[in-house]
Amino acid sequence: MKELWLFTRQFPEGRGEAFLHTALTVWARHYDRVRVVPMFRGEGRAEMPGGVELVHLWDDAYRSLPKVDSLRQAPSILRAWRHRRGGGHPAHALSHVRQLMYKRDRVIAGLMPHYRPGQVHVLAAWMEDWVNVLGLVKERHPELRFATMAHRSDLFAERRAHGRIPFRAWQMERVDRVIAISQDGVRYLKERFPHHADKVALSYLGSPDLGPGPWSPADTLRIASCAYLRPPKRVDLIARALAHVSRPVEWTHFGDGPDRGALEALVRRLPGHITVRLMGNVPPPQVMAWYKSVPVDLFLHLSAHEGVPVALMEAIGFGIPVWGSDVGGVSELLAPEAGILLPADIDEHRLAALIDGPEAARWCTAEARAAVRQWWADHFAAERHFARMPQLLP
Repeated sequence: MKELWLFTRQFPEGRGEAFLHTALTVWARHYDRVRVVPMFRGEGRAEMPGGVELVHLWDDAYRSLPKVDSLRQAPSILRAWRHRRGGGHPAHALSHVRQLMYKRDRVIAGLMPHYRPGQVHVLAAWMEDWVNVLGLVKERHPELRFATMAHRSDLFAERRAHGRIPFRAWQMERVDRVIAISQDGVRYLKERFPHHADKVALSYLGSPDLGPGPWSPADTLRIASCAYLRPPKRVDLIARALAHVSRPVEWTHFGDGPDRGALEALVRRLPGHITVRLMGNVPPPQVMAWYKSVPVDLFLHLSAHEGVPVALMEAIGFGIPVWGSDVGGVSELLAPEAGILLPADIDEHRLAALIDGPEAARWCTAEARAAVRQWWADHFAAERHFARMPQLLP
């Protein structure tokens, strides 16, 4: 009996892990049993694919190892504290370690009696604290073999305030496989941990085949975007560019966040030939239904930092051309057939000129859209990549 244990941030609750629903839909067909173990609770609840079991190991994700146990295990706590090496106040680091130790004990008590090497695949969805917890479990149970996925915020130390990620060197020693979702991530890990290069593998994420989106020529350019509203996503740059565009445009944005108020202020100042719909937080299935029923000429993605964004995969899966800033692994997704790479430092005036110019018109044809969708089918269909994942797990 083959099992998968998937350790997540919050999924099926919370936000930011919608790709796991697609992945689990595929993985549930490859395993006799799938267990999902979230670390935190979150708002909302995604629908779980059939045959997937949810396991909660604790009610309080910030609970620490009791003091009496901490005293008894002081040597192992001190050893883990020395491995942490991630900046921050020593007292906070010690508290973090005690929290990890508590989670270690819960995993050992709740799951390890059911672990069978070779029959159970263990995968962390992010290269974060679950890797630390599983590494600590492995100290007690050397037979445990586990893998982790690695994206961007959990992978690149330069994205952290201190330029370091706690436990990173220790994580690379303990984990049996790191599955980066971009070639950029593979290269980064192999350069920094050459003695663990054999542990690193590449597996892109993917999006499900929902068929091509509807389309017919129109005088108005129909633009879509999908991103959390915070500074690194640079959604405001779209609004600033549209202030300089002379052609009629309809822009629909999916996503909410702390920058919504500032974005709304920019939108209110746009000229009358620019129509904007800020849709807010919309569940992924509803976003996909919108793509399936509403014609879109162009998808814009101007993030300053990225892995290989699933939002872009979803767009090209419907045959929608994408213009994306050339950062992270975006270049791995946007071949010439699928869209164009924008300079990472593009400004509002250059973007406005592109929207008004012949480059936009070039993508507004049935032939161009067919080529976009074919590129997606050849490289980023969910079944292709998620079905391959079990072969990479130790």
